[in-house]
Amino acid sequence: MYCLSVNDLSVAYGGAQVLWNVSFNVEEKGITALLGSNGAGKSTILKTISGLMNPISGEIVFEGRDVTHLPTYKRVENGMCLVPEGRRLFSSLSVQENLEAGAYNKRARLRMNDTIERIYQLFPVLKERKKQSARTLSGGEQQMLAIGRGLMSLPTLFMLDEPSLGLAPLLVSRIFEAIRRIKSEGETVLIVEQNVWNSLRIADSVNILENGRITIQGSGEELAESEIIKKAYLGL
Repeated sequence: MYCLSVNDLSVAYGGAQVLWNVSFNVEEKGITALLGSNGAGKSTILKTISGLMNPISGEIVFEGRDVTHLPTYKRVENGMCLVPEGRRLFSSLSVQENLEAGAYNKRARLRMNDTIERIYQLFPVLKERKKQSARTLSGGEQQMLAIGRGLMSLPTLFMLDEPSLGLAPLLVSRIFEAIRRIKSEGETVLIVEQNVWNSLRIADSVNILENGRITIQGSGEELAESEIIKKAYLGL
């Protein structure tokens, strides 16, 4: 069963078209990756799915419902969440306060305390720093907090835009392991990344985007063995 279906999506930005007839599906309780070079249009897809940008044409179906023209806040209420590139934390608020701010819908507020404990189990370092302001955290800790804050809304579709960007290799591994665990606990994950190798290792389904068009689709396991992918993205 598909949690999300994107059908023939075309999008323009600043008067120039950046996506052409993009179609892919996101399987329920799986990890789907959108991969490609910088500027390929990956983030634009996430913003359009979230309602932050409007398509020229095409359709977005979430849990069987056409949400193409639904306002962003309604999509969030229905279970979508986007953790944007750059984290965008409330830097003057504490770790705990940032997490509490993520539980803004009624359903999430009712389960806020339990969800916070789940986040602290996922990222124990955040519990150690729960009274610190977000600005005092390292880059990796800030990314953990951004992911945790997103999970506070209890999403059924959890979207991540470049979660490993700018992180040291050890922290990258921890972030990808956390994403794998999030999937195992029942969330559906859609991830945009430039880190192709780590994404192929965790993704059930992969879509390669080039110049605003999806050119290759397959499982993570299949594409990890593809000679085209090895030469173009893995330097092998």
